[in-house]
Amino acid sequence: MKFLHLSDLHLSSTFKKENIIKTRNLLKHFVDNNYDHLVITGDISDNAQEKDWLLLKKMLQLFGIYNSDKVTVIIGNHDIYGGVQTALDILSFPKRCQQTEYFAKIKQFVLTFKELHEDVVFSYPNIYPFTKVVGDYAFIAVNTIDFYSRFYNPFASNGKVSSIDFNNLANQLSSDIITDKEKIILAHHHFYKNNCESTSSYSTIWNKIEKYTMKLRGKKKLIKLFSNNNVKLVLHGHSHETKLYTRKGIDFVNAGGCVDNLIPSLCSSILIDMSKGNPYLSIEEIKTAESFILPSKQNALLKTV
Repeated sequence: MKFLHLSDLHLSSTFKKENIIKTRNLLKHFVDNNYDHLVITGDISDNAQEKDWLLLKKMLQLFGIYNSDKVTVIIGNHDIYGGVQTALDILSFPKRCQQTEYFAKIKQFVLTFKELHEDVVFSYPNIYPFTKVVGDYAFIAVNTIDFYSRFYNPFASNGKVSSIDFNNLANQLSSDIITDKEKIILAHHHFYKNNCESTSSYSTIWNKIEKYTMKLRGKKKLIKLFSNNNVKLVLHGHSHETKLYTRKGIDFVNAGGCVDNLIPSLCSSILIDMSKGNPYLSIEEIKTAESFILPSKQNALLKTV
């Protein structure tokens, strides 16, 4: 099977119309190449608005791939808390985070894409983690979004898996349902050893702030859990770059720079080819800059979605 991995679309009909066109081009790339499954690891929306989730839903429907067998999506921190578009937003953002109903937002996200969550095994009481079986593979989706805190998560971009979710994750990883499946973890936050600066398209001030506030707390414990349960592959985003790396014998794939990468003519994806024998995993980055230069008549394209 061949999986295409995208992340951090940051769709916004108000501020980031070019991201809509880039996403559309990548979905066309997926369909034209007849890949088996598409995985999107969070930050569908730039500003936590349902109307921007619906942009993706509409595009998937137009390309005839809006079903659970073809597409898996998970939630990102921007899908819960949003982000900033202007310098003034930096001042109001903390208050907006405080007023966000965390679990209600997760439920809203899952219900918006309910057709993509058919035949999955949810956890109680927090929905995540959940498991979806696709052929010989089991996608185990983890919610790595931490709760907002003025001291520990002041910009709502740090990550942490709650103790309840961690225990449920351990149970799902050891479930008899996926004993004979290849286990693939889907998460939003990265597992880098050190902090990594995001190349997001926000203000320079915000980029400097995010450099120090994009940590995933407890990642060593998570990696140990993955290793003990024979996980070989983790797909994620969050940091806006395309990167492949290995930790404790596990391959990690970051597709965070596929769309929101500050290069107007570039969109990219990562192809995970599971059909090439030993090693069972072959990862290729598909650069689409030459094939998918943004059309000059953007408004005409936007009307189609």
